[in-house]
Parts: sequence; C-alpha cells; structure tokens
Amino acid sequence: MQNETLKNNLIFISVNFNFIAHTITKLETKTMSLNDSMQIVESAIEKLKLVSRPIDVVKKKIHAVTEKNPGYIDFKTINDIMRGRHSSKNLELSPSDIYALQICFNYIG
Repeated sequence: MQNETLKNNLIFISVNFNFIAHTITKLETKTMSLNDSMQIVESAIEKLKLVSRPIDVVKKKIHAVTEKNPGYIDFKTINDIMRGRHSSKNLELSPSDIYALQICFNYIG
C-alpha cells in the first residue's frame, strides 16, 4: 500500500511540476528581454495555480514570491510600463532610469 501511494505521489509530481526545470533553463537564456522573462515566469505561475489537487505549500510560496516580494513587484511594474500598460504602483524611477534598465536587461539578459 505504501509503495502504491509513493508511486502515485511521484506520478502527480512529475505530471504537475516537471515543467519547472524547463522553465528555469529558459530563464537562464542570455539576451532575454525583461518582457520575455516575465512572460515565462507568469506562465509558470499560472500552471502552478492550475494544479488539480490543493497543495497549500505551493500556493503559499507563489503568494510569497509574487505578492510579498517588492523586487518582483517592481520588475513586473517596470515591465508593464515598458509594454505601455498602466500601472497603479508608483515607482521612484524616472523615464531615463527605466530606459537604462531596459538597456541593461537587453545587454545582460
């Protein structure tokens, strides 16, 4: 019985979380724009939210990273501004600062 439960859990993990390794590899790509990086991250977050069985640890971690991490929120806001989307968050950055960040992301991406 215990082996069957373990087997089922491993199948569940493989089916629902196997994409994470591929996502990390894609994020390590050089010369990737901030927008491309943010799209990859947002896609991964949506996939994690769609996990069929409630896994509180995963959902809490997603919330901690996306909502409580000011760095992530700032990058998301900067990306929204660069994409022409309006943002309700007030950044203490000038347009030239945001342009410099865009150049930096394109250079080191």
